[in-house]
Amino acid sequence: MDLEKQFRKQIKQKGWLRSQDKVVVAVSTGVDSMVLLHLLKQLPASLRPKLIVAYVNHKLRPESDAEQAFLENYCLDEDLTLRTADWPINDHPDTGVEAAARQFRYAFFKRVMREERAAILMTAHHENDLAETILMKLLRGGDVKQLIGIRAVQDFEMGKLVRPLLSFTKADLRAFAKTQQLTWFEDATNEQDETLRNRIRHHVMPLLQQENEQFLLHIQQYSEQLAQQQMVVADWAEQTAQELKGKDGINLPVFCDLPDAQQAVFLRWYLQQGQESVSELTLMEVLQLIHNKTKPQGEVYLTHEWRFVKQYETFFLNNCLDSVENRGTDKKTVLDLNHWKLVSETQQIGLFTGDSDENTFLSVSLRDAELPLWVRPVESGDQLTLKSGGHQLVRRIQIDQKVPNSQRASDLVVVTQENEILALVNRKNAWREADQNATYYQLKLKNLEERNG
Repeated sequence: MDLEKQFRKQIKQKGWLRSQDKVVVAVSTGVDSMVLLHLLKQLPASLRPKLIVAYVNHKLRPESDAEQAFLENYCLDEDLTLRTADWPINDHPDTGVEAAARQFRYAFFKRVMREERAAILMTAHHENDLAETILMKLLRGGDVKQLIGIRAVQDFEMGKLVRPLLSFTKADLRAFAKTQQLTWFEDATNEQDETLRNRIRHHVMPLLQQENEQFLLHIQQYSEQLAQQQMVVADWAEQTAQELKGKDGINLPVFCDLPDAQQAVFLRWYLQQGQESVSELTLMEVLQLIHNKTKPQGEVYLTHEWRFVKQYETFFLNNCLDSVENRGTDKKTVLDLNHWKLVSETQQIGLFTGDSDENTFLSVSLRDAELPLWVRPVESGDQLTLKSGGHQLVRRIQIDQKVPNSQRASDLVVVTQENEILALVNRKNAWREADQNATYYQLKLKNLEERNG
């Protein structure tokens, strides 16, 4: 069966489209999206929806304007509605361009869906994209839910995001485009090894496919199995949450009667209501608090918005999105290695291995016993070690630097597990003697207002 027939059969079997639907199609003029657009146009009248083509000119390459002009002429000839957006050059960040571009792109897609009253967004992600995404997530770590990779259908805006090409390989799409004599544009940056995805695409994927030519198919099958299992887990967890429901939250003693494995699985699901993914460190911290009989009350901050709260016989998630001053001084944020953590509405802090860069505010050698580090608001009596061997109160530093009283409670310190303050963030670092037997790390700070300004 050729690709077009397979596509049509899949659309019909999955029930993804109806003739009365409005569909926003994300088109970049690359081979994948041009194939998707062609396949949608060729659907029979009973399945073919009204198409709205959405194109973003990222202004990252000189060729972008020519590609946009091509698509404008294409849509004019094919009588297709075209919506375009330019990503202003002044909005391009110095780092994290790929993530920022994606954020702009999908915000635009949402706007088009609202304005066109379309319930479906379609993108041209394919089997290779799925495998690359899963390999990237394996390298970066996280919870098992993320290994599903790219889902064929998911909720998006007020409708859904559909990726109908996930069962086709890049080679399938390219071969089809050639037989149909389609026009598309190649992005030269895809041939560069500057991004992790490109390095995986160019060097890792070919080796894996040499070992087993069915590698891409197996990745897709594993992803589907994980998605099915996650649905079962979610159903079980929702039912369990009802059974554990107490007056003000989850009944802690009843929860503790669950087997250890079920406690961990339930908590991962439960905590994901307050954050996209849950690290093993966060999960362990929450479990330790739950089972700490000497601490009947306590909190674990998950993000700048959500915290896990234990209160005697119950626990729950609390939305704490308010000013730092109103949160009190018990806010703590653990720094997971090689990840940024939002510690205020305008700042991210992270602990990283590797070399220092423009975001580094402290290079420090740390022993394993000193990890993980914490970020918290200043407290009365906090002090920094000086090179002379003495100490200086944080309050004195704030006075010397003429920090307004209204800002002093918002200042943050970075603290080791041994309760040693390493830095008064953005103001002064403590002095530490280098330890040749320890590991060097970089403490880094991002100011979000400066990055997005």
